[in-house]
Amino acid sequence: MPPPGLAGWLLGSDTAGAVEEVSTMTARGFTFLHTLQARFLLALALIGVVPLALVGLSMATLDRQVLAEQSARELTGLALGLTAQIDVTLAHVLSNSRAIAALPEIVSMDPGRQEPLLKELFHHFP
Repeated sequence: MPPPGLAGWLLGSDTAGAVEEVSTMTARGFTFLHTLQARFLLALALIGVVPLALVGLSMATLDRQVLAEQSARELTGLALGLTAQIDVTLAHVLSNSRAIAALPEIVSMDPGRQEPLLKELFHHFP
């Protein structure tokens, strides 16, 4: 069997009492914030949370800067390595083209002599 106040409230006979009970509970909650204990609790929470948030934010900013610098150094190193590799490849291609241009069949400028040589070179240098 429900308590009499609850049964009356469920039936709608004592709605004013229920509203008064809720308003007193709310008033107690708001007056708790005005007590010295609540102020100390709020101050301690702020003393703990605010420095933690500041340290976390500064660490995140520092990590982002370090990561950006490290990425820039790594990309620069990769670009220099790729540049050196391209230089070697182009030097090799230039050397091969000069050697082919110096062949007697190419120097003769006779298409009949150049064609068999170029077909053979095509298989060696695709």
